[in-house]
Amino acid sequence: MPPDYRDYHMTKTEWLAGLFAGIGIIVIFAYLFYRSLYAIIFLCPIIPFCIGTQKKRLCKRRLVGLKLQFKDAIQAISAALQAGYSMENAIIEAHDDMRNMYGECSLIVSELEIITGGIRNSRTVEELFLNLARRSGIEDIREFAEVLALTKRGGGDLVSVIRICSVTIGDKIETSKEIETLIAAKKLEGRIMDVIPCFMILYMDLSSPGFFDVLYQTLFGRVLMTACPAAYLGAILLSEKIMSVEV
Repeated sequence: MPPDYRDYHMTKTEWLAGLFAGIGIIVIFAYLFYRSLYAIIFLCPIIPFCIGTQKKRLCKRRLVGLKLQFKDAIQAISAALQAGYSMENAIIEAHDDMRNMYGECSLIVSELEIITGGIRNSRTVEELFLNLARRSGIEDIREFAEVLALTKRGGGDLVSVIRICSVTIGDKIETSKEIETLIAAKKLEGRIMDVIPCFMILYMDLSSPGFFDVLYQTLFGRVLMTACPAAYLGAILLSEKIMSVEV
């Protein structure tokens, strides 16, 4: 069955990475904000949150990879069309090119195999690309599939349309890369700022023993130290959202 790229199935290694990251965070939080082993039980919901975050990050990485490979596939199809191939044969040529470029197990090679298989079963090219667009949720693929369907239905200049689509998708990806390059330094600063509060608390605790005792031994202090990690995690999520730029 063709994969749904919006639902990522983590491998055992990826799942364990998220689990150990969550355990590490709750141990650090239990020490810095509570000084209590019992707090580890209270902070356990952070573990599924970390696993979920890991899953979303890996899913996004896979979609970005598929989008980049799809751009190269469309450019290969466009080149084959300009050489005189039909749309169906151009896809077969692109399939061979992508196999040489990305390898047999790449996402785009698998998808082009599904499309060529569908063509052999008398399914239309536009239907197959629309199916890929639905499964991936990628806007560029959806727009390409819709333009392809309109062009084939209306008898337009398919070669010119595919060429323009490939150029447009390539320009959008290049713009996205330029934006990523411009904000790379700010992302690094954000990662550094994420860990500074923990180092500040640890430094104060080591340099002035007992300075924070009132926060760990009184009701008000415990309530305040409960609000701190919540605000801390909220600030991290907000910074991630601000730095996430979609083109």
